[in-house]
Amino acid sequence: MAPPPLNNCTAAYNFAKHAPMYGVGMIQATLSILSLTLLIWICIVLFQNKHIISKRTAQLHTNLKILLISGGCFYAIHAIAVLSSDIAFVQIPFFNKNDQECSYLTPTWKCLLVCVPMFLCVIGFTTLHVAMFIERCLATFYFSEYERRGPIIGSLLSISMVFVSCAVDFFLFYKEEFFEYE
Repeated sequence: MAPPPLNNCTAAYNFAKHAPMYGVGMIQATLSILSLTLLIWICIVLFQNKHIISKRTAQLHTNLKILLISGGCFYAIHAIAVLSSDIAFVQIPFFNKNDQECSYLTPTWKCLLVCVPMFLCVIGFTTLHVAMFIERCLATFYFSEYERRGPIIGSLLSISMVFVSCAVDFFLFYKEEFFEYE
C-alpha cells in the first residue's frame, strides 16, 4: 500500500500522533534550552568579568571575535527557531485531543515562519566556516595588510555571511504558495 500524499488529512494526523517524532522533538527542545542557557551564561560571565575577556581572548584577533559573535547570533536564532518549531508542530499537536484529522494541517505561511529562520541559520553556519577560513588565510598569508585593515575584514565577512544566507533562503522559498495547507 502506498503512503498517503503529504497534503492528506490522515497523513497530517498520523504525523502529529507519531510517538518517535514526539521523542525527537523533546530531545531537540531540551538540547535547545540547555544550549541557550549555556550561551546566555557565557555572555553574562564574560561581560561581568571584563578582565577575563582581555586576558583569555587576547590571542584572538578582533576579526575572528567578530565572526565568532556572528556565529553565536546565528546559533541563538537557530535554537529559538527549533524550540518554537518543536512546541508549535510537535508538542501541541501530540497532546491535542481533537479527532478531526484535517485540524492538523498547517498553512504554509505558519510553517515557513519557523522554518525560514532555521534554514537561514543552517546556511549561516556553512558561510561562517567559509568566512573563518578566508579570515585565517588572510591573516596568515597577508599579515601586514590584514593588520593594517583592522576589524573591517571581520565586519565585511559577517555582512556577507548574512547576505548570502538571506539570498539562499530567498531562493529556496520564493516559489512557495503561502496560503496552501500542507
